[in-house]
Formats: sequence, structure tokens, C-alpha cells
Amino acid sequence: MATFTKADFKRLQWNIGLLVILLAIGGSSIFYAMQLQETANRTHRQVEAGRNEIRAKLSRAQDEEKELREKIARYQQLNDRGIIGQEHRLDWVERIRAIKQERNLIDLQYELAPQAPLDATIVPNTGTGVELMSSPMKLQMQLLHEGDLLGFIGDLNRDVQAFIRVKQCDVTRIPITPRERGAPPQLRADCELDWITLRDKR
Repeated sequence: MATFTKADFKRLQWNIGLLVILLAIGGSSIFYAMQLQETANRTHRQVEAGRNEIRAKLSRAQDEEKELREKIARYQQLNDRGIIGQEHRLDWVERIRAIKQERNLIDLQYELAPQAPLDATIVPNTGTGVELMSSPMKLQMQLLHEGDLLGFIGDLNRDVQAFIRVKQCDVTRIPITPRERGAPPQLRADCELDWITLRDKR
């Protein structure tokens, strides 16, 4: 059985010391490498987060640009139709008269009230810099059938420089009475409409 003597220990102490130093250096190197790896990972995460933020901002900017272009195009369409700005009452009256003649409507009476801001409970303020205005109209018609009323309102929606909103419409049957000539009216319509236009807020 081998035994270590003081002489043996003296011969080995430098080797042991060197081993300890090498182990310390190795441990420090491993720790430093781990720190470098963590720093690299943290930097990578920060760079990736920055890229994602830039992509998100770019996507939002593109969406906002698209939305703005659509709003401009829609505004231009409305402006071209004459819906933005002052109402065109004389044109409205002329178009009502023309539709009555074109559709051979039996009787048509109406009354347009003064223009006023549209009730905010119907269409909330959108913050777009334009204001919705309404010219209420009471309409009475005698009809041969429901198609006369639907056709009249459809023509208005297609041709006039305004949005037509039907608030309510009551259609009742008219008692048949002898007439000298022509088909007698079968129905009576009592309606309330809104002629809606837009104007820039002052």
C-alpha cells in the first residue's frame, strides 16, 4: 500500500496549485461564456421586439392610409352627388313632380319642414368635421298598389341629392267609390321622411 510522504506532497503541490488555477480559470470562462450568451439572447430579444414594433407601426400606418383614402373617396362621391353642402330644395321639388308624372301617380301631397341638425341619437357625432342635417317631410299619397309607394321612394333615393330615410309609413285601404273614369285608388299612404344632407361644421 503506497503512502504519501512530505517529500511527495512537496513534489505535487505545484501540480495541485496549477490544477486549482486551471479549474478557476475554466469556471470563470464558463461563467463569462454564459453571461455573453445571456447578453446575446437579451440583445436578440430586444432587436426582435423592436422589429415587431416597427412592423406593427407600419401595418397601422398602412391601415390608416387605406382608411383615409376610402374616406376621401367616399367624401368625393358624396360631394359629386351634391349631398355635401346646401340642400337643393328646388331640385327636390322638381324631381318629385317629375316622378309623379312618370309613374302616373293618382295623388301626391307633401310638406317639407325647415332644415335642422339630425337627432344625435339616430346617428352619433363621428367627429369627422361634417354635420348631418335633416329636412323632415310629411307625405300623403293615394295608390293603386304598394308598388307605387316603393317605386316613388326608390326613385327619390336614386335621383335626388340627399339620403332619404323613411321614419314611418302607414298604409290604409280606401273604401271603393264609383268614379267616372280610370282605376280608383286602393290605398292611402301617410309617411314621414327625412331628407338628409351633410354640411361642413362652422
